[in-house]
Amino acid sequence: MPASAVGLGLATPTRTLEDDREQGQHPGHRDPTFSSNCFNESRFSQKISSPTISTAILSKRATASPTSNASSTPPFYRARPDVQAVVHSHSPSIIPFGVTATPLRPVYHMSAFLGAGTPIFEIRQAAGMTDMLIRDDTLAAALAKSLAENPVVLMRGHGDTVVANSIPQVVYRAIYTEMNARLQAQAAALGTINFLSAEEAAKAAATNDGQVLRPWELWKARIGKID
Repeated sequence: MPASAVGLGLATPTRTLEDDREQGQHPGHRDPTFSSNCFNESRFSQKISSPTISTAILSKRATASPTSNASSTPPFYRARPDVQAVVHSHSPSIIPFGVTATPLRPVYHMSAFLGAGTPIFEIRQAAGMTDMLIRDDTLAAALAKSLAENPVVLMRGHGDTVVANSIPQVVYRAIYTEMNARLQAQAAALGTINFLSAEEAAKAAATNDGQVLRPWELWKARIGKID
């Protein structure tokens, strides 16, 4: 089994470990050993097995199942050659920032990758009234367009989608996007927030990118061996 697929298997429970309120996440990875994309089915348990991953390899022309957002992954890879991994989640602290005019911005160095702010995908503009899920390639392409060159895009009334150049980095970003949302909401209740400046965010993000394997190894150790 490819190392990238093992990492994909770790991505789901790792993401869940950091927030036991999370009710489903869908990590995906561009694997050069396949002329396709690996995608992990939604799982709500702490453990996941390799067969789950191997049966979830999607073609570039993936179509979503009735209960998933699986088709949202390939358009990101087509639009962004730098993107090697994607995580879509329903993180609860993220939701308020997708349904209000308050932008999600970095309040501390660990979430510096958020930069000047985070775009919001409005599904009504792309498809009118829907069930809020990304069910076809047209909607997925619209979501990728909203992401643009950013690492995170919020999805109104749904969650968020995070991209990165590796599985460890995308898990790091998914976890700290959720943490930043919590901290920003707490800080807003206390008064005016002094966010990271654009220069501070850029410098801190560069430093964190060079150390992302440190928390990744810790998270892997907390999960244990994938069967």
